[in-house]
Amino acid sequence: PVFSQARDLLTIWDDKNDGPFKWNQTGDIASLGGTPPVGRGMAFGNNRGWAWGVNANQSRIYYSSSTDIEDWTGADTGSIDIDPEDGDRIVGAVFYKRRLIVFKGPNKGSIHVIAGTAPTGADAFTRTVLVRSIALQSHNSIIDANDDVWFMSDRGIHSLAATEQFGDFQGAFLSRFHTTYFRDTVNRVRLNQVWGANYRDKACALWVLPVSSSTTNNETIGISYNRVQEDGLKFFTWTRSGASAV
Repeated sequence: PVFSQARDLLTIWDDKNDGPFKWNQTGDIASLGGTPPVGRGMAFGNNRGWAWGVNANQSRIYYSSSTDIEDWTGADTGSIDIDPEDGDRIVGAVFYKRRLIVFKGPNKGSIHVIAGTAPTGADAFTRTVLVRSIALQSHNSIIDANDDVWFMSDRGIHSLAATEQFGDFQGAFLSRFHTTYFRDTVNRVRLNQVWGANYRDKACALWVLPVSSSTTNNETIGISYNRVQEDGLKFFTWTRSGASAV
């Protein structure tokens, strides 16, 4: 599942395309109103919902009205195609410093930036390619950490701020000294199951993932940032199973 808070509504999306749903903080969940795209996930920012994962258009991201999360067909709504012939699909998205960051994967990989606040006008939407060859595997691997966004590809853990600064270079990899672990230990076929969380009280970021031949998340990896100015980031593993991280 992908959970996305939209004003006072919690929206719920999943990879079975049988939603989306909403929860208004009381009672049971219900179907999201209007005619939203039947997708796999949504990010909310700049007063809009941005949904992806519609089976017929895997490289298209849809945006809702700026005033109503249940309006996806009015004059203020629409969609943007993200390199539809590159052999990938949209895997996830996140808002970072008032821009929508769209991740494609799981094969070649690319990251795109959508700026602007409206379909037309002085601040119309624009799309630029940030970097290619970084392939997100799971939207739920994206976490907020220290005024940055950290996420996992098939090669390791990346910093969005460092990716913007260095591109697809070694400096963009937070786990650059642990490439053997990601190459030889992680069950790469099941990376779509990875789930991450920022454990702020302990100053560390955690991800649960499957290792060896496991089909469930049976190991936790983490990055401690408690003393980053003195010692740098500290990578660690915790061999205790976890189905999710919240």
